[in-house]
Amino acid sequence: MNINIRQLWEERAGVFVPLITIWIVVAVLILLYYGVDTTLFTEPQLGNTALALTPYVFVAFAQAIVMLTAGIDLSIGASISLITCLMATHHSGTAVVLSVFAGIAIGLWNGTFVVFLRMPAIVVTLANSFVISGVALLVLPTPGGQVGNAILNAGSSVFLFLPISLWSWIVILLAWAYFKRTRTGLAIYALGNNPEAARSAGINVSAVRLTAWAISGFFTALGGIALAIETSTGDPTVGVPFTLSSIAGAVVGGVSFFGGRGTLRGALAGGIIIGALTNVLFFLGISQFVQYIVEGFVLIGALALGQIKVGRRDRV
Repeated sequence: MNINIRQLWEERAGVFVPLITIWIVVAVLILLYYGVDTTLFTEPQLGNTALALTPYVFVAFAQAIVMLTAGIDLSIGASISLITCLMATHHSGTAVVLSVFAGIAIGLWNGTFVVFLRMPAIVVTLANSFVISGVALLVLPTPGGQVGNAILNAGSSVFLFLPISLWSWIVILLAWAYFKRTRTGLAIYALGNNPEAARSAGINVSAVRLTAWAISGFFTALGGIALAIETSTGDPTVGVPFTLSSIAGAVVGGVSFFGGRGTLRGALAGGIIIGALTNVLFFLGISQFVQYIVEGFVLIGALALGQIKVGRRDRV
C-alpha cells in the first residue's frame, strides 16, 4: 500500500512540479519586466504587453500540437509572415477569414506530406517554409500595407477589465481542456506515445495526425493575426524568428520532442517566458542578434533538463 502511495505521489509530482516551476519562472520574468517598465500593470500598457506576448503564445501552441504527435514544424515562421501580409492587404473581415483559411490549409498541406507520403516532418516543413516565404513576397514584396481599423480596434479592446488578447488565451485553454478529453484529443496523445499501439486500439492514426496539423495551422494563423494587429502592417520576413520561438516556447513549457507528453498550459507558460524574455532584452537595448543567442541557449537548456529528467526516470 505504501509503495502504491509513493508511486502515485511520484507520478503526480512528475506532472505538477515542472509545471509549477515553469509558472514561477513566468512570475519572475514578469517582475523583471515590471522593473524595466513600471507602467506594465496600468490598463493601456497591460493590453499592449498582452498583445505583444500573444504571437509567442500562439506559435508555442501551434508547435506543441505537432510535437505531441512526435512531429515538428519549421514552417511556422514563414506562415506568420504570410499571415501578416494577408492581414495588411485585405479588408478587415476578408483578411481574418483568409488568414485562418491559409493557416489551416498550410497545416493540412504539411500534414499531407508527413502522413500520407511518410516524409520526415523536419524536411517537409523546412522545404515548405521556402515556398510559403515566396508566396508572402508575392503578396507583399516589401514591408507595408495597413491592417484594417476594425481589426486593430477589436484586437486592442478590453472586455470585463481584461484585454481581449488575454481572453483569447483563456478561451483556447478552456476549449483544449474539453477537446483533449474527446476521442480525437486522447488519440493525439496516444499516437504520440506509441503509434503502433494506437493503431492496434482502432485509432485512425492518419486522420488524427492530419487533424493535429490542421489545429496547429489554426493556431499559427491566430499568431500571425495577433502580430499583424500589434504592428498594424505586414512584412514578408517578420516571422523568421518565430520558428525558433515556437520550438523554444513548447519545449520550455514541458512538451516532449518525442511526442505524447505536454500540455497547452505548459506551452502557454513557455510562450510567455520566451515573449517576455525577448521584450525585456529589447527594452534593455540588447541587439536582436544577442536575443537569438539567448533564445537558443534557453532552448538548449530546456532540452538538456528534459534529457536529464528522462535519464533519471529510466534509472528508476
